Amino acid sequence: MEAENLGKEEDSAPNVVVATSTPKGNSMQKERRRSTSTTSTCDGSISPSIFSEVSSIDNASKAKSALNHYEVPIAGYEIMEARARFTIFKLNVQCKNLGQTWPVFRRYSDFSRLHKKLRKMFPDIHLLLPAKRWFGDNFDSAFLETRMSGLQSFVNQILDCKELRQSSPVRKFFCFDDPPSEGEEFEASRERAESLEGLVEHLHQLLKEKDQEVKLLKLEIDLLKAGNGKSTNSKDDTKPHENSTN
Repeated sequence: MEAENLGKEEDSAPNVVVATSTPKGNSMQKERRRSTSTTSTCDGSISPSIFSEVSSIDNASKAKSALNHYEVPIAGYEIMEARARFTIFKLNVQCKNLGQTWPVFRRYSDFSRLHKKLRKMFPDIHLLLPAKRWFGDNFDSAFLETRMSGLQSFVNQILDCKELRQSSPVRKFFCFDDPPSEGEEFEASRERAESLEGLVEHLHQLLKEKDQEVKLLKLEIDLLKAGNGKSTNSKDDTKPHENSTN
């Protein structure tokens, strides 16, 4: 009985089937042994232990990365000519303790989106971003130099704050966890910028069409008002004539 119960206990425990070669012949000997942690089950599904291992590795990697010391000088800017003109700023991300440097290309609108995300996540932290310019030449060299200086201050504020520096939006913005090559990042930024420009151009076209519709509606309203005014005046003119004949 004890041997039978022992056999049942062994069958109820998780098992891994291992194929080992025997020294004689080409036959394979199957060996069953108990396992306390497995990555797969007999039905082919993945054990939860593999996810915990991946998660722990990912968290450890992020924790190690969080200790890195970064500096991000804005090296310059370039005015691009696509369907519309836009300016791209080049940031040199430097991981000082690892001796790594990689470029990141961003538009002012990218900085603006990051600013909005961080304001929602950290409402108590006051970040200064150069204001958007509504009038004037956005491609004037003096203006771009001033804007670049303001963006540099914005970047420095983020890097000086541990909470901001370790946040997901910031890590993605500067590619802390997945540094690109210069060609890859520039091409990705250019494609993203052109996509946004296409969307902006489409919205401008829709706006023009709506403006045209509004103008036509105003013209129709003015014509209706003018027609109603003439009919009213003609009725008023006929009343004295009728009274005089009476």
